Amino acid sequence: MRKKRDYHKKRLSNPYFPKDKPRHRVRKWFLCVSILIIALVFILRWDRLTINTVTVSGNEFTESFQIENIIREQLESRRWLLFPQRNALFFSEGAAKRQLKEQFQFESVRISVKDFSSITIDVTERRPVAAVITNGVRYHVDGRGVVIREFSGVPVITETTENGTDVIRSGQDSLSVPEIIDQGNDDATIGEQLIPELTVAFIVTVHSELKGRADFEVVRYILGGAKDTEVTMITSEGWEARLNSLEKPLAQTEAVLMVLRDKVADRDTLEYIDVRYGDKIYYQ
Repeated sequence: MRKKRDYHKKRLSNPYFPKDKPRHRVRKWFLCVSILIIALVFILRWDRLTINTVTVSGNEFTESFQIENIIREQLESRRWLLFPQRNALFFSEGAAKRQLKEQFQFESVRISVKDFSSITIDVTERRPVAAVITNGVRYHVDGRGVVIREFSGVPVITETTENGTDVIRSGQDSLSVPEIIDQGNDDATIGEQLIPELTVAFIVTVHSELKGRADFEVVRYILGGAKDTEVTMITSEGWEARLNSLEKPLAQTEAVLMVLRDKVADRDTLEYIDVRYGDKIYYQ
């Protein structure tokens, strides 16, 4: 009896190239996975890939150990919950940059890994335009009034006088930026605005103008609160000037200098000059 053939069933296998049996494929996969695991263990344990040194540069106001502590905390963590970031191949530079910028309000952060065993952190700090003292703590703020950092380089001392008034005394900031006392003791948060931008610009302009023209020194500026528009300028001669940050700063500066030049014969008896009301000037 003749055997029927199915000419519609196509088998394209080549007898000279037999297919692998399932058992052989499993062995190959097992071998590949084993090699990958051994290579990964070798990479994770190889001392030459372990970061041991952290170097910081470019910082003027922020202490190096503060930056190093953040980096070392990250080195002790794991990336993707699996791989230790102390290994140079798994250290996340992007995460380190974001954390440093958020913590210290740096203008820029550059991170480089050298020889797979050391990290160099090069930062560019934002320059402050003024120092604000609130709640007995000195902060640096930028031109927008945003708090850049807490600055502990200058001591701040609060003394209570006999009549119960609190007097804040502090050393001079090495940057020679204007010092602002917030008598409202508003809470300050790094990265958030403390003083309105208009008030900061006003005080900086007045301070710069008087520094180049006046024969007296400005000790500090006082605000009743962070949002207050009235500014009291305390001078080294003991008298004060009362200013309005909503008015033109140069006009008020010129008015103060005019009173000193043309109206006041003896500054020892001068108590204040009030130029808050436009053309109306008061002094005593």
